[in-house]
Amino acid sequence: MLLEPMRYKDYIWPHNPATYSITYERQVAVHKVPFGRYYAQDLGMGCRIMRGQGEFAGGDAYDEFKRLASVFYSDGPGLLIHPLWQISNAYFTGLKLEQEPLPDYVRYSFEFRERYDGYSEELAAAGITPDLVRFSCGIEDQEDLIADIVQALEQI
Repeated sequence: MLLEPMRYKDYIWPHNPATYSITYERQVAVHKVPFGRYYAQDLGMGCRIMRGQGEFAGGDAYDEFKRLASVFYSDGPGLLIHPLWQISNAYFTGLKLEQEPLPDYVRYSFEFRERYDGYSEELAAAGITPDLVRFSCGIEDQEDLIADIVQALEQI
């Protein structure tokens, strides 16, 4: 089967990486409770992590690695398009040269982390907007509370 090449932003791999993995994580906090017990709290899904390894071979192998490295240095997320997996809006978070580069061969590994923007709709449905001010206080002296509020409002 002939697969389309993997792409990220404006970079197109000359041939697909040799290995590619996706890690799915669920964030769980474990809280200790009295008498040796615990409580596990599901904090939801974490970002997907896409990792892989590849190689460039030929007279321009090191130049191709430098082109990939220049994409790594560009800011912000971009579309990561793998020929078999779903498209992800991701940050390029890691690029590692796995050996001393030879003039005609470079082995490398990479890592992308998915960016998820779906929370804005969920937050808006809950009435939480970007201009919302969260206010929380404990049991304190009345004058201290008033001074803290005045100090916070002066910074807006």
